[in-house]
Amino acid sequence: MWARRIGVPPLWPSRIKVVILCLVILTFVYSFFAYLHDANVNYLELSAPKESGITCGRVPEKCWNDASPLACGIKEYSWGFTSLPIDKVLTSACPVEYLLQSCSNVSHPLSSLHTDLAKLHTLNRYTNPFGGWAYLYFIMMACLGVSIMAHDLCLLVEDLRPRIHSLRVVQADMPFVWSMSCGIQFLWPMGRLQEKAKPLWLLLWLPWACWRIVVFMFLIYPLYVALFLLTGRIVRLSRMMVFLSGLECMFASVIYVLSTIIIEATYNEVYALFWNAPNLAPNC
Repeated sequence: MWARRIGVPPLWPSRIKVVILCLVILTFVYSFFAYLHDANVNYLELSAPKESGITCGRVPEKCWNDASPLACGIKEYSWGFTSLPIDKVLTSACPVEYLLQSCSNVSHPLSSLHTDLAKLHTLNRYTNPFGGWAYLYFIMMACLGVSIMAHDLCLLVEDLRPRIHSLRVVQADMPFVWSMSCGIQFLWPMGRLQEKAKPLWLLLWLPWACWRIVVFMFLIYPLYVALFLLTGRIVRLSRMMVFLSGLECMFASVIYVLSTIIIEATYNEVYALFWNAPNLAPNC
């Protein structure tokens, strides 16, 4: 109301509110992304480590002249959401007996706690779960925020409201894409099977549902994101994208929770804490 009193054109206060709310959502999304991506030694219970032993290793030869040889090796072989291949970062053992020398009692400089050395480096698996879920979560939630903002801004423009397509209109507007989406999900064969052989349909329902989730997350949703951004259908697909983005985030959240429970119950997750120990031998 105060904006109208000072002469702001109609609907502009609502548009500004939509943009501000979406920016607040994206700020929260980025904060959670940073929390996962920058996971560091503060997340560890260092008073009770899973492994008590310490390994002394030498970094690759091309990093020997670097100011921080270990940081050079980590940067070379670890990026984004990948796990750290310890055999490549530490190519050979240092010529010391760590039980007798200071390798087992080396100090960890405070300066290292503000660099990549302080991050949680995953060992013995293909990906770093913190980094992988950080990027996946950021992309999905950013798509959801952008689609909500596009949809709400279009609703505020009277001429654009009729152009926002519902699910049935999208089906009629893009029959090929819709038919392809139904085909790769086996909707028609499973529908006929439900009518003719209900017991067999019930037997196949669970693997079919899992297949549909995988296809939706990795094929159908990316396809609609590409159509939304690259083909000029931002207005027409805005409502559809809000719905699809919400489903994508929901499925990913369920998978994240289940995978965390399964990994915690069956897999011994290992994170490594590294430091340079030049006083033992060069490049250790």
